[in-house]
Amino acid sequence: MISRTFIICMGLTSVVLDLVGTHETPETMRKGYYGAYLSFFHSCGLTFLIPEPILEVLAELGLSLTQLLLNFLRHLVAFLVKAREDGLAFGYVVTMEDHVVASRNDKEIESIGFEIKRLSKELEATKREGKKDAENIEALTEDWRRVHLENETLTSQMVAQRARIAALEVERHRDIRRASRIARRDIAAKYREVLEFLNDRWASKKKEVSAEIRLQEVTANIDLLNELKDGGLTVDAELARLKGMEGDCEDLVALAVVPDWSISELDLPQVSDDSVDQVGGSSVPDDSVSS
Repeated sequence: MISRTFIICMGLTSVVLDLVGTHETPETMRKGYYGAYLSFFHSCGLTFLIPEPILEVLAELGLSLTQLLLNFLRHLVAFLVKAREDGLAFGYVVTMEDHVVASRNDKEIESIGFEIKRLSKELEATKREGKKDAENIEALTEDWRRVHLENETLTSQMVAQRARIAALEVERHRDIRRASRIARRDIAAKYREVLEFLNDRWASKKKEVSAEIRLQEVTANIDLLNELKDGGLTVDAELARLKGMEGDCEDLVALAVVPDWSISELDLPQVSDDSVDQVGGSSVPDDSVSS
């Protein structure tokens, strides 16, 4: 009983005690409190009021004052007095204080739990958003890599096209030079053919003129001889007339002098690269050009 009382007095009880009111008398005592009156304490040598801790202990033990031995009551009172002198707190007040503190701690713990849950939810949401952002970043990185590869491919194609264009330009200029040389050669050949044809015509014309002149000379000589035979022409007069005709012929010959008919002495039109380019600028094989 003493050990059980010690456990109770250390504040481990959770009993709620309904004390007797000051207006109640021994005749109107409720059941369980019929022995709680001053004469009982007086018979035990106690002159103070019933302490609340004693009533709390009795309520926890399920005892009434009339069920207590005098020695147990004295030990219980001495125990309570010693505890008070040592500054120990126990009983209902301490239990309620502990309960309030525990309740407050429970509320704080519950509040902390709610805060932890809220932070956990926010953390999960942040993780989900971070995962989405990471996926978006990965997708954007993949798109950037694809665009970078496409750009490199296009750059390589552009460089190849530029090299091809440069090669075509070189080939075009080479073809133009070849065509220019061939065109000049063809034109020179045509001029040569024309000159040779004209030269042949001119030689034939000169032969014709020479024959006509000889014919005229023969005719004139025949006429002259006939006139001399008939005596109608004197030698001096005819000589003077022939000298006059000689001077006129020399003047006509000087006016009819023909320059050199060679190609180097002719003022022929020149064939430029631009004129050949305008005509067509087609490619000509190397083997078609004679050295």
